[in-house]
Amino acid sequence: MKLPIASCLTRLFTSASIAQSLPDFELSGPVKAASYLPQSLMTGPSYDVQSLAYADGLQISYRIQTSDDIETIIGTQSLAARIREINAIFQLRQMNKSEEFTKALRKAGEEKLDSVVGLVKDPVNTVKRIPQGASRFFGRISNAVQNAGQNQGENGTKLQSILGVTRKKAELAIRLGVSPYTTDPVLQNELQLAARAMAGGALVVNLAGAAVDGGAGAALQVIGINQTLQRALVESTPEELQAQNRIELTTLKVPSEDINALLNNPWFSPWQETLLTYTLKDLHINPSLLVNQAAQSQTEHDARYFVQLALLYKKYHQDTLPLVAFRKDNGILCALDTKGTLVIAVAADLIQWSATVKSRADEFTALITPEGPVRAISLITDGAISPIASSALTQLNIANLPSFLGPVQ
Repeated sequence: MKLPIASCLTRLFTSASIAQSLPDFELSGPVKAASYLPQSLMTGPSYDVQSLAYADGLQISYRIQTSDDIETIIGTQSLAARIREINAIFQLRQMNKSEEFTKALRKAGEEKLDSVVGLVKDPVNTVKRIPQGASRFFGRISNAVQNAGQNQGENGTKLQSILGVTRKKAELAIRLGVSPYTTDPVLQNELQLAARAMAGGALVVNLAGAAVDGGAGAALQVIGINQTLQRALVESTPEELQAQNRIELTTLKVPSEDINALLNNPWFSPWQETLLTYTLKDLHINPSLLVNQAAQSQTEHDARYFVQLALLYKKYHQDTLPLVAFRKDNGILCALDTKGTLVIAVAADLIQWSATVKSRADEFTALITPEGPVRAISLITDGAISPIASSALTQLNIANLPSFLGPVQ
């Protein structure tokens, strides 16, 4: 539909007037880490987050000092996940030094917890040798378990031992707020040792005590895992999770090639794939566009980004207005709600006012027409929006909602 010339001129001069009053662009540079990270996460028993971080307009790079090294981590959510891993390593080491643990591990060792048909004799070192992360390692182990599932006798006993260790490892990981598919070899080692001791039944971990506490409840609340999904994550093998994810995504009418690409992407762990799948299921709309983009993830950071996007859209759908469809405008994934608001979710740490943000804003506001499907624009993010950026976006009639998933935990 073509707009009348008078209407076009009005929009042109109105846009020019707004542009003249928009603030200057913000510069990338140092920011206070404590402004974007809860004080409770700034320091811990075995780490300190440096006070200054670097903001590039969308993401923040943090530096964290551990007992072994200084790490640079891009992304507030990635930093929070890394802090949970560091805390888990510290807590597990404290627990694993106890006399009770030593006895339990000795008992577990007597039960010969090696792999079925000798496929993997050293699971911890096998994890270290996998360049794309631990998810493929667990897939391979579970393949062996499935293939040997009918074995009896000694192999049957070994099968039960492996399944017992795997489940205990998952239980322990979810309580610590970390993933059993972590690519950190140190954490893998500590989780494996603790799980072996626990699987033998000789070690009971008191998560209410000082040995292993905190983090899990907050972490699970943030990522939206309910009790049913938590049980599935703990009790299911990677193959079972993948099979169920395939069924759910097929039911949502996602093309099979996109399903295969996502489920075979090495940067998504089985838990991430499952969380993404069940989050999209709760939207009750075809998620093919999001799955297609997520399947193209090339880093662990990319995978986390798309999980956050799904969580952002789910929260908007449930708490603001129902979404009716995903769409792609100006190359950006977005969604339309029942009142014609185009919702743009951005998993960012700090959105600052920049030439890039202004260009995107102009592209999206150009889509607004009184009679068209897009009648308003809303930007939602799990991170912060600078006061200058918020003011500029508001001037451009773009509603902007920071910290949409709540505080970082």
